[in-house]
Amino acid sequence: MAGLGLGWDAEVATRGGAGVEGFGGGTVQYRTPRPLLAQEQRDAHAHRRAVLTNERWHLQGIDIERHHVKKGQRTAPKSEDPYLLLLVKLYRFLARRTDSRFNKTVLRRLYQSRINRPPLSVSRIARQVSKSNKAYTDKHTVVTVGAVTDDARIVDLPKLSIAALRFTRTARARIEKAGGECLTLDQLALRKPTGANTLLLRGKRNAREAVRHFGESRFDRLRTRTRC
Repeated sequence: MAGLGLGWDAEVATRGGAGVEGFGGGTVQYRTPRPLLAQEQRDAHAHRRAVLTNERWHLQGIDIERHHVKKGQRTAPKSEDPYLLLLVKLYRFLARRTDSRFNKTVLRRLYQSRINRPPLSVSRIARQVSKSNKAYTDKHTVVTVGAVTDDARIVDLPKLSIAALRFTRTARARIEKAGGECLTLDQLALRKPTGANTLLLRGKRNAREAVRHFGESRFDRLRTRTRC
């Protein structure tokens, strides 16, 4: 019995001895604690130092994987979309096993957030293709790591082969009606694993309506819109 909460060591004697009657019918004898020996004191101090060292190592551990790394770029997407994670796995393999900068660029854009992967309209794609000075041929494929949307302002859409993360319903219908094709990025990896004969595009990141309200309106009244 550990001293009955009195801070003393207790011994239960089953026979004889002076003391107080215990719970089991025997007697409880109290004695003062003996002083620790020198070796026991050294062992106690060593144990205490080991515990403190272990706690300090826990608190001040070194991250071996990212030691002295101050970069803020993503190394994986935040999204848990299984299709996106499979694409990351595919293009991570292609970026590692090929010397193509195209695969490294697509992989980096797959890591980005949705704000940094703005949609791209079919009118902008058609305008960029027309600006290519006939460098774009039927063998080329337009690639965008994002969504492709429709634009009702363009009347005649040329024949285009486009690979993207997703297409809106009307954009897909117009592209296929014009004789083009809509590809996914995994289909593009099977056709053109190094990104040859491709035109990599992306939308404007500052085209969102929320960007129009950024900044101090009193200093930049011409461009910044106030919220009414």
